[in-house]
Amino acid sequence: MSWRIEGDTVIAEEGTFGTRVMYDLYQAGLNAVPQVLLDEQQPYGVPLSFSRLRLSKDQFMRVHGSLRQRVRSDSAFNTRLRHLAWSLLRDFTREVLCFERAVARAEVTPAVFDRAWSAYVHALSLNEFNGVLPLEWYEQQLATLPTETPVKRDDFAYSEVTPHRIRLRVAKLRLAERYLRIGLTEQDVYAFIANHAYLDPRTDSVLRHPLENPDVVRIEAVELSSGQEPNDLRNSIRELLSTRRLAKRRYHEQLQRVDAAAGEAGWAVAQRVTLLSSLSLLSFAVTEEEYRHIWQDRFQRALGAVLRGLEMPAQVAPDDLRAALRQRPHFTPDLPARAYLLARYHSA
Repeated sequence: MSWRIEGDTVIAEEGTFGTRVMYDLYQAGLNAVPQVLLDEQQPYGVPLSFSRLRLSKDQFMRVHGSLRQRVRSDSAFNTRLRHLAWSLLRDFTREVLCFERAVARAEVTPAVFDRAWSAYVHALSLNEFNGVLPLEWYEQQLATLPTETPVKRDDFAYSEVTPHRIRLRVAKLRLAERYLRIGLTEQDVYAFIANHAYLDPRTDSVLRHPLENPDVVRIEAVELSSGQEPNDLRNSIRELLSTRRLAKRRYHEQLQRVDAAAGEAGWAVAQRVTLLSSLSLLSFAVTEEEYRHIWQDRFQRALGAVLRGLEMPAQVAPDDLRAALRQRPHFTPDLPARAYLLARYHSA
């Protein structure tokens, strides 16, 4: 997203998305920021188009300033914000699963789509929070601490959720290891497509991407296993998981360093608690974004299946999509590994 000041207004403009629906979702998420994060009723701004939002400069500065100030000085607000975010993310997860289930069963209705849409909008409002963290303030606070080696802001950018690139890499290594040991069945390939292909950054929500092709999945498994023994691949998996454990340990050690240094410098307990609470939000911001992107990708895969099944263009407006769902309630979504997902949801 880009911000541009024009006189007394601020223009927020979204980047490039593969579908019109994603523009509308991100704009709605931004517009819900005051409501979701500050419990205010008025929207953030006024839409100029599906990709551009006009905000009052005063409103923009007030909301950003309020969030930054609370993060710096209010540990209770930080705790509430964390609880609120996880509540929104759990709602989003639940509705994406319902949407995916409906797509697999060819039972997509406007109501199912709208529930996923609403949960998605609220989750996207958290995206704005990540942009108002007081980064310079963090650096200033850390620079005052009497530590032997400098503590950097980036030391706290640890995701408690395993990043999607690592998830995908581990899944590919496990598939290659299985190929070497016993070969791959059709079920193995479709399980990979259903459970992991959407994590690939090449994913396009409208066009099927390479990892949704069973032949490509098999070829990648063969190539990854070339010149390897099963134990080599298992070692690679262990190294990746070990790196994650080390990152978690370093993060907690840095928090302890900051607390000890602040105590040595004579900071009051309340000041130390507030600083640690604020620093933990750096980790939380990375965690939230990683978690949300994983479920966004699952939503977009299901959305692409709906658009392809209805033979609708990528830039279809949300209201036109809802109308098509009403007019063609019995269409068949074009969902990768649909049979595998259908079996899963029927057995659930």
